[in-house]
Amino acid sequence: MKNARFGRAVAVSEPQIVPVHLLEDPDLLCLLAHWEKLKAARPPGQLPLRAVASAEIARLLKYTHLCDVIDNGADFRFRIVGIAAFPNFENLAGKLVSEHPDAGARHRFPILMREVVRTREPVRGLSLRQTEHGSYKFESIWLPFGTGNVQQILGLLTAISRED
Repeated sequence: MKNARFGRAVAVSEPQIVPVHLLEDPDLLCLLAHWEKLKAARPPGQLPLRAVASAEIARLLKYTHLCDVIDNGADFRFRIVGIAAFPNFENLAGKLVSEHPDAGARHRFPILMREVVRTREPVRGLSLRQTEHGSYKFESIWLPFGTGNVQQILGLLTAISRED
């Protein structure tokens, strides 16, 4: 379902923040395992971005987006956006998350990313995306990067089922 065409949200719902250890999607698990490996190899609280890209996760990078944290989570700016992260939208690199053209992303992403800023730990989100093409259940992972405070967040969303 990763290549399915999803339209713009027609309804906005709150995301659920659920325990990371309950991740189901293999791609999200792969990205989390990579982050945990990076974390274990560095001093506490130091995860520089340059360590993100590797052969282990190369196939996932086109679906990820990296955001800079602005004013401790007041907003977030898309720094790097994979070519398949938002397939039906223009390139969002350089734009604020609050400017995302999709109301669902504009609403849910900041909630999940602020939790990452608050906890300085990975966050797993579940959400229902209602579009003109149907309703989809999404699972996502949000990973903190930075030295000391969370300065950047890497996100990956995957559709896990279609709600009919």
